[in-house]
Amino acid sequence: MNRIRDTLFVIGVLLGMSIAVEKLCGCLSREAKEAAAEGTYLSQQLQCVDNLETKADIDGCRASVKARWAKDAGK
Repeated sequence: MNRIRDTLFVIGVLLGMSIAVEKLCGCLSREAKEAAAEGTYLSQQLQCVDNLETKADIDGCRASVKARWAKDAGK
């Protein structure tokens, strides 16, 4: 579990740094923004696994993350 928390922490720090760079110079490319968004999405999915214990709870959490990010739009 510590590896997951460490990974989430690093993703959060990197995301925060990328947002700061974007705000300071406005120079992040579209690809970098998409990569940051994907990192945030994956981080939220991992938080479901890290913070919940039962498969049903994890599946429900992951489904709500997926819905928030509109990954299932149009299906």
